[in-house]
Amino acid sequence: MCSRNFIKYLIATAAFGLFFSLTCRGIPEPRTQAIQAEINPENPLWLRMTLQSFADTSQSLHKDDLPWGREDRIILAAVTSEGKNLERFLYIDDPRFGQITLKPGQKVSGEIDLTHVFRDLDKIVKETDVHVFWAYKAPEKLNIGGWSGGWVLIRQQK
Repeated sequence: MCSRNFIKYLIATAAFGLFFSLTCRGIPEPRTQAIQAEINPENPLWLRMTLQSFADTSQSLHKDDLPWGREDRIILAAVTSEGKNLERFLYIDDPRFGQITLKPGQKVSGEIDLTHVFRDLDKIVKETDVHVFWAYKAPEKLNIGGWSGGWVLIRQQK
């Protein structure tokens, strides 16, 4: 019978080997630190997103291409702690005109008003916690590497 420490060692060794083999084959590793999301502490029904460019040179992009630029640029889902999906508002999101230029390593932040995304969110958070899941695919020229995503918790507001 194997000891638990030996089993943990085998699992860690296998995980390291898999990671090493994938990175050596040139499969791009997503830069998870490139996009961050948090609940705005001053306004807990707003999602604050921060995006960092990992491009080698300055890159210009449409403001619409940012996670907060237009509704269809980010995937958002919200679920109560009891497992009930929150209903989304469906509306036409007009384009925002303009460009932004990001220098290498530069960070830019913006916010999404979640009460404009999820129906009755302001009422639901008075009864329960709400889990918000997000996914975003940054423009390739920012060199972030595919899809990024995560989870944030909106605590029940009494």
